Amino acid sequence: MSDETIAKASCILKEDLDWKYLLETSIRQGVSPLFYNGLKQMGQSIELKDVIPLSFYQELKGLYLGNCSRNQRLYRVLKEIVEEFDRAGVPVMGLKDIQLAREVYADIGLRPMGDLDLLIHQQDYDRAAVCMRRLGFAPLPSADIPYTLKYAWAHHWQRPADNVWIDLQWNVLQLEWDTCGEGSFDFEIERMWRGAVRMEFEGAQIWVPGLEDMLFHLCLHLEGHRYA
Repeated sequence: MSDETIAKASCILKEDLDWKYLLETSIRQGVSPLFYNGLKQMGQSIELKDVIPLSFYQELKGLYLGNCSRNQRLYRVLKEIVEEFDRAGVPVMGLKDIQLAREVYADIGLRPMGDLDLLIHQQDYDRAAVCMRRLGFAPLPSADIPYTLKYAWAHHWQRPADNVWIDLQWNVLQLEWDTCGEGSFDFEIERMWRGAVRMEFEGAQIWVPGLEDMLFHLCLHLEGHRYA
């Protein structure tokens, strides 16, 4: 943060703040690690113990460290999947958090991650499913998915051993959101493949979207979840 931003934030911290509300809101909005990172930067200029309850700071730090540990584990699982898919000749692309946490944020612990979103070509689904089963993942809700492949755009997989969830996608638009068929927009998924680049992680490589396609996908995802 700039010196000006730190000075403004320091003034805010000296006010009578509801720390419980701040903590709960940061968790709900998924920004607790970023909040901790900002406070840590401020600690280089002011004495945080004079303006912040110690328990609040320690809980934020715990959330950050926990997120670091979780994300490191998720990237190790991702490496397993990528290597298994490579052996089977199945191209795979990492979406959203997979790319954001490593290439946009300065530290992978700053970006909370839920499931891992992976993009494949629809015609590769059967081979990808064999790979997922080899790694101990099971499809949800069912392995019998002819209608999913025909009408949907993704299928969830979960591994009971470590409770990791994978969203295996062959498109990025949730067609079910347009229940009345009023939309005319169609995203050309092959464009994302054509513009993809390689990203290195944990000694492996995975395809990820070009930056413009990633931004466009994030906007579509936001609209689908919040404003559809």
